[in-house]
Parts: sequence; C-alpha cells; structure tokens
Amino acid sequence: DPQQLPATVLSNEKTTMRVLGFSLFERLAGKAGLTLLLNKQYRMHPAISQFPSSFFYGGRLKDSVVVTKDTYTPIFHRDSEKRFGPLVHYDTSESRSREDRTRDKSLRNAFEASIVLRILCTLFEEYRESKPSIAVVTPYRSQVRQISNGVSAASILRGKYRTA
Repeated sequence: DPQQLPATVLSNEKTTMRVLGFSLFERLAGKAGLTLLLNKQYRMHPAISQFPSSFFYGGRLKDSVVVTKDTYTPIFHRDSEKRFGPLVHYDTSESRSREDRTRDKSLRNAFEASIVLRILCTLFEEYRESKPSIAVVTPYRSQVRQISNGVSAASILRGKYRTA
C-alpha cells in the first residue's frame, strides 16, 4: 500500500532523494504497475481515521469492528462536556501567548505548554482508574522540554510519561 508512511530521508542531495525518497511499496508498484490499497484499518479511532480515509483513500478505507466497539473507546472520550475526544484541537490564536526562540533555535510557547499540562493533570485526576494513554505531539524540541519539565513538576503526572 503506497499510501502508508513514506520513506524518511534526511538529506538535501538530489541524487539521494531520487534514489531513497520512495518507499519499497512505491518502487514495487511503479515497476509492477499493480497497487493494492489497504481497505480496512484496525488501529485508529474512527474520528481520526476519517481524514486518511477521505484524503488518501477516496473514502474507501473502512474501520474494523474492533475500533468501532464501545470497549475500544476510553472512558474519557465519552466525557459529558466533550473535552477529551480522540482528537481535540484547542485554538489559542486569539490568546496573548507568544512563541519564543531558544538558543538552539527551537520554538516554545509557555502558554500553550501550560494548557497541555492542565489537560494532562485533569485527565489523570478525573480518570485515574482508566490509566489513560495520551500522546502530546509537538515538532519543537524546546516545547517538548517545556512540557516534560512541567510534567516532572506535577506530582500527579510524575513517572507517567516518556518522550520520543
């Protein structure tokens, strides 16, 4: 399935990119002229799989029964106030927060980091029994450090995280 994650190549050389910039699936599909696409997914919550299904698969990627059962959805996704769905976007564009660049040229935003920490603390306080598994994604090394430091300082979160 060439729609799966592409090859990751860290190079600016055109020759290297031309040779290594395509996954094995893409190369095989190009030579054989035959492409098989994934038609059922077993890992993503349906709210998350909607995007790849429509954008990459023309709406043909379906959810397995495994991910549509109530038992697959953590209890905090059914929060009565809809605060903690499988995918949540918090718009901070109207806030007075600002990003700053650190010595290593990475960005961080203290206001956004504090929102993340409040959400994590709330989840672990209100849903302690369910042992939530949560991912916080940020492309900035300094933002990761800022959030990690906050997690280390919050007693309810201590020892419950790792960074990748």
